[in-house]
Amino acid sequence: MATTPRAARGHRACAIVVGAGMAGLLAARVLTETFDQVHLLDADRLPSGDDHRRGVPQSRHPHALLQRGADVLEHLFPGLRDELTTAGAPVYDHGSTFLMWFAGAWAPRIDSGLQIQAFSRPLLECRIRSRTLSLPGVILHPDTIVEGLCTDRPGRRVTGVDVRRPGHQPTSLEADMVVVAAGRTARLASWLAAIGRAGPDIRVVDAGTVYASREYTGLPGEWNGLAEMALAPDTTRGGAVTRIENGSAIAALHGTVGDRPPTDEAGFLAFARSLGNPLLGELLAAARPVSPVYRCTDMANRRIDYHRIPDWPEGLLAIGDAVCSFNPVYAQGMTLAALQALELRAFLHPDRPAPAARVFQRRVRRLLTTPWTLSTCEDLAWSGTGSLADRTLHRYLRQVLARIPDDPGLYRRFLRTLHMVASPAGLLRPIPLARSLIAPLAPMTHGSLPARTKGPP
Repeated sequence: MATTPRAARGHRACAIVVGAGMAGLLAARVLTETFDQVHLLDADRLPSGDDHRRGVPQSRHPHALLQRGADVLEHLFPGLRDELTTAGAPVYDHGSTFLMWFAGAWAPRIDSGLQIQAFSRPLLECRIRSRTLSLPGVILHPDTIVEGLCTDRPGRRVTGVDVRRPGHQPTSLEADMVVVAAGRTARLASWLAAIGRAGPDIRVVDAGTVYASREYTGLPGEWNGLAEMALAPDTTRGGAVTRIENGSAIAALHGTVGDRPPTDEAGFLAFARSLGNPLLGELLAAARPVSPVYRCTDMANRRIDYHRIPDWPEGLLAIGDAVCSFNPVYAQGMTLAALQALELRAFLHPDRPAPAARVFQRRVRRLLTTPWTLSTCEDLAWSGTGSLADRTLHRYLRQVLARIPDDPGLYRRFLRTLHMVASPAGLLRPIPLARSLIAPLAPMTHGSLPARTKGPP
C-alpha cells in the first residue's frame, strides 16, 4: 500500500479536492504529503467495488495505461501493476501483440519494450480509490455537490467551498487549498464569475467523434488487441478491441463528422466489418457479446485557459479534464492526469517557497501544449479550419503513418512518442522529415498480418 511519511509534511492543515475520478484521486494522493487532512468530494455515490458509476460516462469504453502513465502510477502506488495483474488485467508489449493498421496496411510487429496494461475503467479506479482512501487524513464525501467557492473578504484567496448534500442544509467546508478536478463537467468558470473573476478563454476542437463500445468474451487469436484510426480527410471510421481482465475484451468503434457507429447488434458488427482491416470484424463475429452497446458522444477536445486570468485567486488550483480534455480516441487522459499530479507535487514541495497559484496553472498549460497540438491538428483537419502550422503538421503526421508499415524503426519512434517516453522531435529527424514532406505517398495495398521484427531499427 502507498504510504505518506509524516516527517515530509509541512504545516498545512486541510485541502479539498473536488472530484474523485482519476485526476482527483491522484491529486489527493499527492496532497497527503503536504496536508494533514484531504477532503475528497464527489457528486456520485461511489461504488464499493469494481462497478461503473454515473459520473464517468466513458467508463464502458476501452482503457489502458501507456508506459509513461503506468510508470508514474507505480511510483505513486508501489505494487499497483502487480495488483492489477493479479486481478486479471493483461500486460503486453505494444509492438508485438497489439496490431495497428495504418494507411491500408498493418504496422510491423516489433519488440518495442513499451508495455500496455489494459483493464476496465472501474477496475483501475477502484484500486486507486482504495489505495488513496487508506492514506492517513483522506476523508471521502460522496453524494456531495459543490455549489461555489468561498473566499476571504478581499476576494483574493479561496478559503473553501459551498456544498449541498441530499437531506442536509447547504453548508461550507473550509480549507487552505482547493483543487478542482471535476472533469469535463466542472463548473469552475461559473464559480470564478460568482467571485468577480473574468471568464477564461475556452477553445473547443470537435471532429464530431462518437464512440460505441461493447464487451465480449471468447475473443479468438493470439493478439491482445488491435486498432485502426479514423484519419482525415477521407477515413471517417475506426475501431479497436483490447483484452481486459477475466478473459473479457472491449471493442470500441468510432466515427467522425456524422458517421456514427450503430448501437444495434447487426449494425455494430456491420460497422466493424466495414473498416479497412478485415480482422476486427472477423474477431467480433467469432466472439460472444456479454453487454449491450454503449454510445458516448461528448468527444470534443476542450481547453480552458485559466492560466490567462490575471487575478487568479490564491488557494485554488485546477487540473485534469477540468482544464483540458481530449478526444479519448488518442488515449492520453490518464497519463496526463498522472503527469499533472507530479507537477502538483513539485509545486507543493515543502522545501521551496510557495509560488503563486497562477504559476501552477501556467505549468499545467506547458505540460499540455504538445499533446493538445498533436491531438487537435488531426481533428481540425476534418473541418479544414486549422492554421497553416496545423495543416503542415497534419500532412507530416499523415505521411509518417503511411510509411510506418514499411519502416520498423519509424514505428518504434512513433510508439515511444505515443507512450510519452520520448519527445515528438524523434519523428522530426531531417531525413524522414524531408522524405515525408517532399516524396509522394507510396501505395499501401498489402493487408496480410505482419511478421515479427526483432531488434533495434
